[in-house]
Amino acid sequence: MGDRLIARADSPGSATADQAACDKLEQLSINFAAKFPGVPEVTATELHRWMQQEEEAAAAGPDSCALLVLDIRTPEEQQVSVLPGPWTLTQAEFERRGPEAFRGRRIVCYCTVGLRSGMYAAALRRRHGLDARNLRGSILAWTQAGLPLVDPKDGAPTRRVHVYSRQFELQGSAYVPVMFRQPLLSLALDFVRGWWRRLAGRLGWLLPGWSRGRGGGPADAGVGVGADHVDESKGR
Repeated sequence: MGDRLIARADSPGSATADQAACDKLEQLSINFAAKFPGVPEVTATELHRWMQQEEEAAAAGPDSCALLVLDIRTPEEQQVSVLPGPWTLTQAEFERRGPEAFRGRRIVCYCTVGLRSGMYAAALRRRHGLDARNLRGSILAWTQAGLPLVDPKDGAPTRRVHVYSRQFELQGSAYVPVMFRQPLLSLALDFVRGWWRRLAGRLGWLLPGWSRGRGGGPADAGVGVGADHVDESKGR
């Protein structure tokens, strides 16, 4: 797989393709930002610098953490790779603990391209008054900047990234894209999971402890990268 990555990065015209991907992602980011005006944006390099600052402050103790990186993607996407660091949480983990647990933290939301995360950041700001921001271009911009990803199962570095569908195959040239075979079906399932999560949250408020049982319901049902995914590292 490493040889294929090198060949892809160094092939003729790859620099032009990289620039085209950057330009397309930037235009998407501009279009998406109009859907959630008032939500501050953070670039990938800015967020990486904040992470480094958090590492330097870690010696002061765990309570010194001022950053929260919030992954708004589906469990299937998250199982491919995530942004590194102990300050990174999934949406399900965040909602189990509740927004108030993170008041005073600088929250940066991310997804694939920045649409889902921007809408979620807007909701956190509007409903809970949290300091939520959107990672501009999200995980795709992160890869275009050549920044590290990790496998959530063991924390090992990885070059695989879930791009959702071929439409968003805009990752940096050194990264291997994974995508849903049926993105519309996956979108529908994600909607159902979100509906269940909201219902569980309401029932948990009415019946304390109901939504805090083991597993937490469909929102936490992790599905490995399998029949419903295309791994572009195969056959390249």
